[in-house]
Parts: sequence; structure tokens; C-alpha cells
Amino acid sequence: MTSLWLPAANAFSGWDASLGRAVNGVDRWYHQQFRFPGGAYTPTTGHWNWLIEWHDDSHTASYGAVSTALGVFTDYPVVENGVGQNPRLVLRLAGGNSQAPIYNETCALPVNSLLYDHWYDSVEHIYWSTSSNVGRVEWWLDGVQICSKSFPTLFSNPDGTFSYNTYGIYNYHAAFNGDVRADFDNVAVGPSRSSVGG
Repeated sequence: MTSLWLPAANAFSGWDASLGRAVNGVDRWYHQQFRFPGGAYTPTTGHWNWLIEWHDDSHTASYGAVSTALGVFTDYPVVENGVGQNPRLVLRLAGGNSQAPIYNETCALPVNSLLYDHWYDSVEHIYWSTSSNVGRVEWWLDGVQICSKSFPTLFSNPDGTFSYNTYGIYNYHAAFNGDVRADFDNVAVGPSRSSVGG
């Protein structure tokens, strides 16, 4: 698989299809397997190597908020067509006030730890909420819990609304004249860990 996009009704990330509106306090499990083929994946410089993204709705994004996402970070500076150094997986958390967003990079693997030709098995459990008392992200990689963090996983907007998200498998990256292929398999979204096979 090379890409996948699920609308909010199927991503269950702050949206209730039966109600037809955004909801606060829903939790959902996400599971993906991915690998970086040796000789076929070259990370670009900086933080623009996104694999999986829980996209904010367009209304929330209009205030300047960016999305929670899983990707590969490399060292700065960003260099056009440059090869990223010291690649590592990072789950960027985003939420709070959409006009003054909170971004947190605490869910990160060690510098230069990215494995090539290895099928990563990634499971995320997200409590979608505007409250840091309810919102939480839990992330497991290859069966090992990487983080569990309380966090406002949805954005509050100045007009009184709050965000909801879609879910996508993309492999976004900065412009690069080389190979940046990533492979994906066994993608699932569900109400429990057992329902996603993680």
C-alpha cells in the first residue's frame, strides 16, 4: 500500500457519524505496519518526512493549527535536496487553542535509530478531547510502549467549535531528487486494541 485516506466519519477522531457532528471524548485505536526499504528510502532534512497524519478539519486549520502526525525527523538545517542525518521516528502531538497551538515532540525515538528493511508495527490509542485531563495519546512500536501522554488532542477554536480529524497514510516529504519510498501494510482503525490486531 502506498497511501490511504479515511474521512472523519471513518477515522472516529473527534467525529460521530451517527450524530453528524464533532464530539469530545471519543477514543480510538490505530494500527499500521511500515518499513523503509534500504536503498529506496532517503529521509529529507528537517521535520518534513510525514508517514501518518490525523489531519485537522479545514475550519480548524484556517486558524493556523497543524495536525498530529507520525514521521521521521532528521537534523537541521533544512537543505534543498539534502539527505537527512540522524533519522528517528517521532509522533508529533498537536492540540489546545487553535490560535496558539501546543506542539509536543516528547514521543520520539533516539537520534539515528531509524531501521531500514524492518517492518515496524505501530499502534496508537488516542483519546480525542479538548481537555488535557481527558485527552491522551499512547503509542507502542514493535510491542514496546514509547509514550503515554495526557494532552488536549483536539483544538478549541475561537468561535466555540472544536476540531475533528481525518486519518491518512501518505509518506509526505520535502522536495528531493532521490528515492523516498516507504511501504505500508495492515492498516486498521477500531474501538479496541484487539479490533485492530495490535
